[in-house]
Amino acid sequence: MLKEIWEIVRVLEGWPGVRVVADANGLRLTLGDEAYGRLHWNGRIDLPLNREVRDQLVAEEIVRSDLDYASAEGVVLVVQTRADADRALRLFRLAYLIAESDGSSRTPAVAQILGAQGARPASERNAS
Repeated sequence: MLKEIWEIVRVLEGWPGVRVVADANGLRLTLGDEAYGRLHWNGRIDLPLNREVRDQLVAEEIVRSDLDYASAEGVVLVVQTRADADRALRLFRLAYLIAESDGSSRTPAVAQILGAQGARPASERNAS
């Protein structure tokens, strides 16, 4: 799992304006002065997404909502495998583009970022 987490960090650090800052709970990702994600040391990823995007991702079973904070608009993904890491990078890209657009109406369509097949591997989607 740590290998996958560090691969995610390596990719994210290459994106314009992204900073990765370590703290006691993991790594906080910022774009400018705004936090747009967190990687916990246990592989959990928290992404703050607007309610519309969150609801779509949850409905498509790409991620789950944050059960610890039912009112939160963010989503949770746990990285344990290479497939999880690939999915996480697509979701971070979505969060990055939303943060970059300040959540305006220019926010890209989820399907455009995640691909026509979504972020879940086909084996998981077909098993549902």
